[in-house]
Amino acid sequence: MAQQNVKGATTKPTAASALNNDGLSDAQVYDLFRYVQIACGGCSTGTMAPPSVPAEAEYFVVDEGDFDSLAVWVVDGWPVAASDEANWTHWQIAEEK
Repeated sequence: MAQQNVKGATTKPTAASALNNDGLSDAQVYDLFRYVQIACGGCSTGTMAPPSVPAEAEYFVVDEGDFDSLAVWVVDGWPVAASDEANWTHWQIAEEK
């Protein structure tokens, strides 16, 4: 899956990010993470670069311990990208054109 540049995109958590996962439990964030993986057919972006997401994307993270965390970016209530941050493995749902 090729990465696409998105106007106003960022690869880092933004002001829209919720440090407390906006009330989502770790299990719910993990479910969103798995949703993105499955939607991508299990195929990662193939690059160590973080996914490029819109600036308004919300950032949710589950601390897995031992320096590992699973992250999900959500736009308008829909997960658009996920990352296993310790392994530098990322998944991004392609936008329809």
